[in-house]
Amino acid sequence: RGTGKIMPRLYYLKKNIKMANVLTVSTQALGEQLCNGRPHSLRHRNDFLVLQNQIMAAEWANLHEVADLDKEDDIWVGWWGIYNHWDDWRDIAPWIEPVIARRPDVKLVLMGMPELAHLFPMLRKHDQLIVAPFGAPEELAVYRQLIKLFDVALAPTAGQPVETLID
Repeated sequence: RGTGKIMPRLYYLKKNIKMANVLTVSTQALGEQLCNGRPHSLRHRNDFLVLQNQIMAAEWANLHEVADLDKEDDIWVGWWGIYNHWDDWRDIAPWIEPVIARRPDVKLVLMGMPELAHLFPMLRKHDQLIVAPFGAPEELAVYRQLIKLFDVALAPTAGQPVETLID
C-alpha cells in the first residue's frame, strides 16, 4: 500500500533487507513477497525466518503489571507498530479522532511511531493522546506490559471500510 510513488525510504529499507544477516518477518506470505519474487527478490529464495509478532512466544509468559504507570479510570485505545502503517493512519485518523474526542475518559495510545501525533490535533489539545517511540529490542518487555493495559487494541488497515469500525 501507499501512494504509489517510490520514496527514498523505500530504497533504504530494500538495502537493509538485502544486507541483513537474518531477515525475520511476521508471516510466511510477507517472506515470500520479499524473497521469492512475488513481487520482489531482495534475498535468496526462502531466505527468511517467520517469527510471529517479531517476538518469541515464550517471552509472552509471566508478564508483570506496570507499577509506575497510573491508568486511573481512563479507557485506553491502543496501537503498537512502526512505519509500515503510516499511510493507513493518514486515511483512518480523521474517523477515529472525533469518536475518541467525544469521550474525555478515552485516550489514544500510539506506541512505536510518535510521528503520527500530528494526525490527532484535537486529542493533543485535550490531553487524550499518549505517544511513545519504538524502543530497542531489550525494551520489548515494557511494551508488552503497556499493551496489557489497552482496553481496545487497534490494527488499522485502510482496506477495511472505516465506517464499519466506528459503528
